[in-house]
Amino acid sequence: MSTIDVASLPVIEELFEEDYILVQAKDRTGLIKFSDFVIGEQQVSFYKELVTARTNINTLTQDLATNTTSIDQVIVDTATNQVNIDSNTTDITTVSTTVDSLDTAITTVGSDVDTLSLAISAQTLRSTQLNTNALTIIGINNTLQQSVTALSNQVTSLQTTYTENINIINSQIYTMNERIVKLEEDNAGLNSQVSALQVAVSALETTTSDLSTTTSQLETTTTGTVWTEAQIRAFMLG
Repeated sequence: MSTIDVASLPVIEELFEEDYILVQAKDRTGLIKFSDFVIGEQQVSFYKELVTARTNINTLTQDLATNTTSIDQVIVDTATNQVNIDSNTTDITTVSTTVDSLDTAITTVGSDVDTLSLAISAQTLRSTQLNTNALTIIGINNTLQQSVTALSNQVTSLQTTYTENINIINSQIYTMNERIVKLEEDNAGLNSQVSALQVAVSALETTTSDLSTTTSQLETTTTGTVWTEAQIRAFMLG
């Protein structure tokens, strides 16, 4: 019976799923299909680190999504505050227009009072009626003046409230902008951590691939000798 020295066999540069690996056990020698050759948790000493790294990546991804939602909400709140500012500005403009209209009416009434006063001087016989009319007009004028004073007070109050609201809204916008900057910085840090973890996982996966190749080389070059863990490590390092 002819014998074949394993060491004399040619070196195969790559393996395919349909290829076979020669395996020599204690009491038998046989073939195993490369696609059935699986390295499990027991053969990978850093399996737990791989699982932990993947879990950390998933957690960081969820945190990144949460921070993105918070930034979107801050932007919506800022837009709402701007709408409120525009609404207050419109109300103040309307009140100012009303005050101007009342000033014009007062001016017109004052002119009427002057005209009636001249008529009273010229027409003594109609003094009683004209005096009554003058008193009526004066009463209207006083009422209008009181209305103008009340509206002026309202305008002053609205202007004060507007100023206070502007200050509050500006403070809120400043705080929101700070929150946006902080969230963007946090996102940048999280993205950096995700990138670092992805690099670490890639390195671990490369190491796993190298370990698989080394294991295949050990099994190919072994001729029945039982290797100790120390010898395997020495072979891998040398």
